[in-house]
Amino acid sequence: MSKGGGAGKVYFVLYLAVVLELLIIIVERDEAEEHLHKKQKEAMKIVQSILSQLQSGSGTEGINTRPQDEITIPPPGVNIKEVLGIDIKSQRRYIVEVGVTDVSANSSRMEGEAQKEYMERLEKLVRLANVEDLEYQVFYNSSLESGAVPPFPSDDYFKDNSLDFTTFDLGKAVIDPESNVAWEFIGIQKIRMDAEATFKKLDLAKISQDLMHPVYDDSKRLIRGPTFAPNGTPEDSVFHYSIPETKLASGIYGTRGTLSKRAFVVNFQPPSKAGWYKLRFVSKTNRILGVRSDQKVEELDKEATVNIGTVQLKVTDLIKVEKELKRKLEKYEIPSADVLTSDGGFKAFDDAIDKAKSLAATEEDAGDLIGNIRLYGYIVKLLTPGQSQNFDQNRGDIEFNIRVMTPKPKMADPVINIADNFYRFDKGKINFRMNISPYQGDNNIVRGTVHDAASGSSSQPVANITFRPAPGTTPTNGGLADYIGTVDKELSAGKNGGPRNYIIKVSHQLQGKQDIKEPQLVVFPALREEAIRKLQIELSALSVYGEQLFFNFEPPSGNKIQPEQFGYYFKTNADAQERGLVRGLSATRADNLYLSSDMKDASLRIVWTDPISKEEVDIFPKYDFKIQQGEPGIATINQQVSLSPDGDALKIRVSGINVTYPKIGQEGSDQKADVNITLDKPQVRIAGYSVVGKPNLTIKNGIAQIDMTLRGEPDDDGNIRGSVTLTGTATATNPLNGVQSNPRRLNINIPVKTKVEKSNDYLYED
Repeated sequence: MSKGGGAGKVYFVLYLAVVLELLIIIVERDEAEEHLHKKQKEAMKIVQSILSQLQSGSGTEGINTRPQDEITIPPPGVNIKEVLGIDIKSQRRYIVEVGVTDVSANSSRMEGEAQKEYMERLEKLVRLANVEDLEYQVFYNSSLESGAVPPFPSDDYFKDNSLDFTTFDLGKAVIDPESNVAWEFIGIQKIRMDAEATFKKLDLAKISQDLMHPVYDDSKRLIRGPTFAPNGTPEDSVFHYSIPETKLASGIYGTRGTLSKRAFVVNFQPPSKAGWYKLRFVSKTNRILGVRSDQKVEELDKEATVNIGTVQLKVTDLIKVEKELKRKLEKYEIPSADVLTSDGGFKAFDDAIDKAKSLAATEEDAGDLIGNIRLYGYIVKLLTPGQSQNFDQNRGDIEFNIRVMTPKPKMADPVINIADNFYRFDKGKINFRMNISPYQGDNNIVRGTVHDAASGSSSQPVANITFRPAPGTTPTNGGLADYIGTVDKELSAGKNGGPRNYIIKVSHQLQGKQDIKEPQLVVFPALREEAIRKLQIELSALSVYGEQLFFNFEPPSGNKIQPEQFGYYFKTNADAQERGLVRGLSATRADNLYLSSDMKDASLRIVWTDPISKEEVDIFPKYDFKIQQGEPGIATINQQVSLSPDGDALKIRVSGINVTYPKIGQEGSDQKADVNITLDKPQVRIAGYSVVGKPNLTIKNGIAQIDMTLRGEPDDDGNIRGSVTLTGTATATNPLNGVQSNPRRLNINIPVKTKVEKSNDYLYED
C-alpha cells in the first residue's frame, strides 16, 4: 500500500523552493547588517518547518491503483461454467496512475529569455512532466488463505538493502524480516522514457497545449520472466503508457484541465496456479531535479540550475547557502558530499545526518538546529551529481494484491467451441479456428467432415478436415486447446455465380463421451466477372494526370467477411519500391493515390487474406491500365455572336467560349497542358450564302474566339436568316511527358438573324 502525506506534500516542495530563493538573496547581502541577520534566521525557521513536514513520508502519493482483486481460474479437467454457472474471465486490466509536475503554466517562452535558455528549460520541463521509468514487479505466495494478504517486506526494507529487481534472481525468495513469510520473485518489466525523443516531438507552436506525452523506447524495455499476458495480447500491450487514460486521470476534456498524472495500463492473467500474486509498481519521476549524474563535483557549472517543481535555483546560489549552513553546523559533524559518493552512498549520508541531528538535540535551540541540518542535507543531495533521483519525492511504489482461487474440481464433458458460421471463397485452402476442452493430450479425438447443406450432415461428405494445434499455443492439461481445421480440397461456389452452403461437422470424443457441432460454411465465388469489368472500365476512364485515383470495390461476399481482411496492391512504373498491401476495399483521399506526370502505367490487384494462413486470394486479379491526359473542357453556355454585314460579305464573330486546361500531374506547378482545337469546314444553312476561306480561332486567358466570313445575297427584304454549325475536336498535350488526351468533339451552333439595307447592287431588271 502507498504511504505519504498526500497532494499537499507537492505544495511543500514548491514552498521550499520559494523560501530557498529568499534565503539565497539574504546570504548574498552584507551579513554584517543586523536586520539582514534577523531576516536570515526567520527564513531558516520557515525552511525548517517545511522540511519537518516533508520528512513525514516517502512522497509516494503520486502513484495509485486499486488495492486488491480476486481471480478464479479452472484447474485441470474443470468446466468453469458448470462449477459456477457462468463464464468468468481470468484476465484483468488495471490502470496505474503516477503523479507528475504540472508544467503547463511554465512551458511558454518568457519575456527576454534567450532561445538556448528556453530550450534548456523546456528539456527540464519535459522530465518534470513525465515518469522517467516505471517497474512492474510480480511476486507469488502459495498461501490459499482467504483472509489478510501474507506479510511482505516494507518499502524501507528494500531501500535499506538496496535490492535491485532488474538483476535479482528469478525464483528467489523475498522474506519479510518480521514474520519470516517468503514471496517468490517471478517476473519484472521496466519501461524507460526516451527524453530526447519526447522533446523532439513537442509542438512548439502550441506548446501551452502540448501535454508532452512521453516516448518509451521499446529497445530499452526490460522483460525478465513471464509477462503474464492474456491470450492474444501483443507483447507491447501488456504494460504500456496510455494517452486516453492519462487524460481521464487528470480530468482533461478537450482544451480544459491540466496534466497532473500519467496513466499506465497493465493487462494481467495469472498462470493456472492458486495463491496470492503481488503486482508491485515502482516509479521514478523528476519532481526534484538536481545536478546531472554525468557531471563531476569539482567541475560543476556554477550557472547551471536545479529544479524543485517548476521553480529553478542556480547552483552558485545553493553553494553559498551550503557554505553558510556548513559554517554554522560544523560542530555537529555534518557529513560532506564525499559520503554520498562513497561505498555507503545515500544510506551512509542519511545515517550521518541523523547522527548530527542527535548531537544537536541536546542544544537549547535544538529545533532550529535540526531544521538547518535537514536543509543542509537536502542542498548537498541537490548539488551532488545524480543524487536527486533518491529523493523520496521522486520515487513512489505500491503493492497490488490478487488472490487467485480455483473452484472445487469437477470432471468436465468434452466440449467444442466453434463459430456458428464461416464465410470463405472457392479459391485457396479453407481454414478455420476452434478450441476444445478439457485438453487430455492423445485422449482427445477430433474429427471433421464437410457436407453439402442441401443433402444434410448425414450425407456422404464432399471433403475431409484435418486438425492441428494452433501455432504459438501450448495447451495445458485440463484446459483449452486451440486447433486449426483445414479442408483438404477446394469447394465450389454456386452454379449461378452465387454462394453455396455447406455444413462442417466436427466431433470431439473423450473417455466415451462426445460433443458434435455443425456450423454452416458459405463458399462464395472469388471472381465476379461483372464487378471486375465494371472496375476495369472505371480505372481506364478515371486514371488521369493530376488527379487522385478513387475506387470502391464490392467483394463477392458482400458484408459477410470483415473489411480489414481485404486489401489492395497499387503499383506504377515510377515507383521506386513496392508500396505493399493497403488494407480495405476502396481508395479514399487519405490513401493519396496521386497520378503524377512521371507515371505511364499502373496496376491494381485486390485480395482477401486468410487471417489464419495469411494466404492471399484474388478477388480482382491484377489489371494493368494506362494513365491518361485529361481532355480539355469546352463550354459554349456563355458564347456571344456578333454579325457584321458588309456588302455581300457577312462577318461572324463567336466569343465567350470557355476553354478549361486539364491538370498535368505536377503538384505545386502553374504549368498547363497545351490545348489544340481543330475546326472542320463550317456547315452553312443560310440561303444564298457560303463560307469564305477557313474560320480563324484564337485562345486567350482561357477564352476562345472564332471569326469567319460568309459571302452571298440577302433575300428580297434584306434579311439574312439561318444558322452555321461548327464542328471539330479539342485535344490536350501534357508538356512534361508528351501524352495526348483523347479528342473531345465540338459542336457549336451559331444562329444568324440580321437585316441589311438593299443597295442598287441587288436590283435586277425585269
